[in-house]
Amino acid sequence: MTQTGQESIDLLVDFAAEAGDALSTLPDELHSFYEDSSNAEAINAVFRAVHSIKGNAGFFGLVAIKTFSHQLENTLDEVRKRKIDLTDDLLREVIAAVDRLDEMIAGVTECEPTTPLSDEDRQQLERVAQLSSLAQKSVGPEEQLLQAVIELAAQIGSASEPEGVAGQLTEIVEKYNTVAKSDSATGEAQQPRTGPPQPADLQGRKFVCGGQDITGPITEMLGFFSQYEPGPASEALAQTFVESAERTAATSEEAGDLHFAEALRGAAHDLKAILDSPLDLDDTLLSVVWDQLAGQLARLVASSDQPPVSSEEPSRGQSRDAKTANSASGKPRLIRVREERLEEFLECVSSLFITCEMFKDLQHRMAVNHQSSPLLDEMRQVTRVFSEQSTSLQKSLVSLRQLTAAGLFSRFPRLARSIASQLSKQLDVQILGGEVEIDKSLVEQLDAPLTHMIRNSVDHGIELPETRREQGKPETGQILLKAEKTRTHVVITIADDGAGIDPQRMRQKAVEKGMLSEADAAALSDQQAQELVLHPGFSTAEKLSDVSGRGVGMDVVHNSVRELNGELSLSSEAGIGTTIRLEFPLREAVLVVDGLMLEHAGQRFIVPFENIREIAEVEAKHLQRIQDGLVINIRGETYHAVSLSDVLDLPSGGIADGAKIPAVLVESKFGTLCLLADRLHGHRQVVVNGLHAILPGIDNLAGVAPLGGGHLALVLSVPDIVRDQGRSH
Repeated sequence: MTQTGQESIDLLVDFAAEAGDALSTLPDELHSFYEDSSNAEAINAVFRAVHSIKGNAGFFGLVAIKTFSHQLENTLDEVRKRKIDLTDDLLREVIAAVDRLDEMIAGVTECEPTTPLSDEDRQQLERVAQLSSLAQKSVGPEEQLLQAVIELAAQIGSASEPEGVAGQLTEIVEKYNTVAKSDSATGEAQQPRTGPPQPADLQGRKFVCGGQDITGPITEMLGFFSQYEPGPASEALAQTFVESAERTAATSEEAGDLHFAEALRGAAHDLKAILDSPLDLDDTLLSVVWDQLAGQLARLVASSDQPPVSSEEPSRGQSRDAKTANSASGKPRLIRVREERLEEFLECVSSLFITCEMFKDLQHRMAVNHQSSPLLDEMRQVTRVFSEQSTSLQKSLVSLRQLTAAGLFSRFPRLARSIASQLSKQLDVQILGGEVEIDKSLVEQLDAPLTHMIRNSVDHGIELPETRREQGKPETGQILLKAEKTRTHVVITIADDGAGIDPQRMRQKAVEKGMLSEADAAALSDQQAQELVLHPGFSTAEKLSDVSGRGVGMDVVHNSVRELNGELSLSSEAGIGTTIRLEFPLREAVLVVDGLMLEHAGQRFIVPFENIREIAEVEAKHLQRIQDGLVINIRGETYHAVSLSDVLDLPSGGIADGAKIPAVLVESKFGTLCLLADRLHGHRQVVVNGLHAILPGIDNLAGVAPLGGGHLALVLSVPDIVRDQGRSH
């Protein structure tokens, strides 16, 4: 790749990042203006953002983005000039157009700049235009007359000798009468609304994806719709459809068409869910499957004169430079940093240079001065300053890796609205705590679990508008994404006001699947019954139209959260909604831990100070054995006590009578525990390296920290220890 080509791609990446940030706030701005039409700044901000994107797209020669944003800009201009009312339908369609523009910009490095608007994009703009026409403020003859009189009055007021006023007024009245008669005699014809194609419309057509002919499997899929009959679905036809969809999804992914692959897998998933339910297949349920495919299939219909594309060449709409840029070795990995953070970092580095020079000077004086005692005191002070500065530098580096929760949440409103549109549902997505900062690595690892939970909330939580109306709810469902940061944890909350999880239904399912006996199921509390969705056995229990929980893959989400040393808690009320709370310790996002160093069985361990309640020295006679465990009374309270030998399966030398034992009272949200060790070494500030990549599945340890002299200390995971000890007693 030439230097110029790489620079162009870098500029496009910057354009996509800035435009994506701008578009992420537009749905909220549109909702703000919809709720308060006097908030002119909100609609002006939306207009300016789209106008800026149009200009930048023109600079880069991005034809499709420029055309799309230009037409959307025209509609927004009419809204802000009060020529169009922002109706509920128009609001949703404009937000859908913003989402589509965001998708186009996100893939800007993967397509040819001169690629024109797709049929899907044109249909989106047509829907916006049609709704804009319906929302056009009708100006009746009376308003026309009033406006003309106002303009005439302005002319009279500014004229030194107003003449001919009577004649002008006569002309205005005559014009008003003509318009009034014309409007009463004729009506405005509304344009027919363009809908998605039907399966019959696409029969016999050729389909091409990334230069590959996929007509065969698509024809098999279309055959399912043409041969379908209301009632129990044909398993053979359905199986053919699912296999063809999954095979074609793999092909489309190889060709780089991820939208088509997602639509295929979504359609296959929905069809399997329908087949697993007790419902017969009907036109309504079939449309749920078809609506996901219609627009994508229409886009892939090959024109009769389109020449085949060799698989050796880059696929149409994707340049060689773009392919290289997106390869594992060539795709730039960027993180945007605020300027003030860089200034803080530079100050820290400057301070370290000064301290380094102080060390050099001290070293020189120690070499020529035999009176080392004063120099050692001075060196101790310099070392203390150096330690403070290195800690400050480390914190600055950590802050450079911080991303806001808004960046993590940015794509989920669009995802939720897209799924809701496919399922004929209505919803709004609210984001709180977008300013909360989270470590970049945690943000990247949370993307997949949050995506799954958002899909479940929309698919199996939010009800259809008519169902919500019958239940006395607003037709539009609500999903909340919230981020918080406590002293020790990052907390992510996903809540919806949908159907909730029916605990009785979960008990019935557990019995039907043979997971529990009827007696065991009946003994479960409502909370325990709802938490059954976190078990693998419920991954096939979903239905599209029944309040049956949300178990598809929630066990995978739960395991993913646990792998990140986090905790997932769920609360739900049938008919009210469901809230899922994810908690992750802050130490997962930082490198330095302040802790207490212990020694036991010849090995050293670090206990984070955040988990320590009290440090004491207890006599062996105060330890009492109850059943299989030890308890100890500290300040009038009794705690379960355990030796590190038992926690970590280390050799134990036993406890001698009369001996005094170092004890550390630790706590977490799972409870309190007294840890017994051989000796204490005091406070240590250590840099922690994770162990999960080296020793996956290891329990009770949060990482390893290097010490001086080549020694290592293991950092204890207090929440895991307290939880495991609580289960065993």
